[in-house]
Amino acid sequence: MNNLFASTQPKSNQSLNSMTAMQLTSKLTKQLIISLNIQEGHGLCYFLGVSPCYQNYLAIWRWVMGQVEALSAQTLNDYTFDQLYYDLESYFVHQFPSG
Repeated sequence: MNNLFASTQPKSNQSLNSMTAMQLTSKLTKQLIISLNIQEGHGLCYFLGVSPCYQNYLAIWRWVMGQVEALSAQTLNDYTFDQLYYDLESYFVHQFPSG
């Protein structure tokens, strides 16, 4: 998994539009995994609606990539990284049943 997150450490004031979709996806994925203490394994793909062949970390990465690809450049201009992350984290958590 280390290669997935390689060179995803932009400066905190770096514009989201100056990052590639892959860089932004990797940074957001890494933050989700760390903040939510997600473990390696299988099963998250079923809740995230991605291929069941993906292990948890790659399933999250693929889901985040789909979310990033759905955003327009104009939308990214309206966000800081932290705002985008917190909105994404909230949406991510709501993909799972409560309880």
